Amino acid sequence: MDFSNRTPCSDENCPGTINENGYCGVCGKNSSEIIQWKSDESKLRQNIENLDKSVPKEGAYVRMTQYGGGASENQIVANRNGYLRLGIEFLKAAFAEKIYIEKEYPDVIDVDLDYLLKEPSTLYFDRFERTEGTPSVFRKESKTLKIILIVIIIVLGGCVVLALIGATTVLRWLF
Repeated sequence: MDFSNRTPCSDENCPGTINENGYCGVCGKNSSEIIQWKSDESKLRQNIENLDKSVPKEGAYVRMTQYGGGASENQIVANRNGYLRLGIEFLKAAFAEKIYIEKEYPDVIDVDLDYLLKEPSTLYFDRFERTEGTPSVFRKESKTLKIILIVIIIVLGGCVVLALIGATTVLRWLF
């Protein structure tokens, strides 16, 4: 079979090729849809660049703090330009190049928040990751939660059995 004249799918995340009907054999997308997305993506990148140029970094202020003892007791305090700049940095993260830190973290991207975060911020982010799948950390947590739930059910079931044995013993003493 001659594969030299096949057109690769223009979706960079797809290894497929476009068939004679104009569809990718792997992802099933129409080649014109992919071209349209590429056009929309370039417009989106341009809009993000324009936003980046239009909102000044000078005077932008963001403070992230933990006000209570729990992990969910956090707050963000910022001025208008701080919130705008924070949003722009997160938009830029969608297209940021991945940087290699360690093999355990292949999806790390470079996101610059240092200029935004002002003292006395107590929450900082060491690493940003962009992945299209479910992050492995979440999968590990869900397995841990399932194990904990199973242990709790077993313990509660054991308590019910012991309570029944105790009740039976007391009833035998009484009658």
